[in-house]
Amino acid sequence: MAIVVLIGVVAAIVFLVVVNLRRKISAPTKPPIPSEPVKREKISKEPEKTSKFCRHCGAKIPHDSAFCESCGKKL
Repeated sequence: MAIVVLIGVVAAIVFLVVVNLRRKISAPTKPPIPSEPVKREKISKEPEKTSKFCRHCGAKIPHDSAFCESCGKKL
């Protein structure tokens, strides 16, 4: 009789352990929290002010020029 009770207790413990392991495996995990804040690049709404090139002679000119400094034609 004692062996039947002992087998029942062991079976109950095994059952509870298996159920608990399944819950831990299927539970969603949270992503790790970074220790330092993530640095993000600032996105500007304005276009970058870079040099451009004359479509007539190919010379490099400032972005705000209305005329080419090399050939003098209107841009």
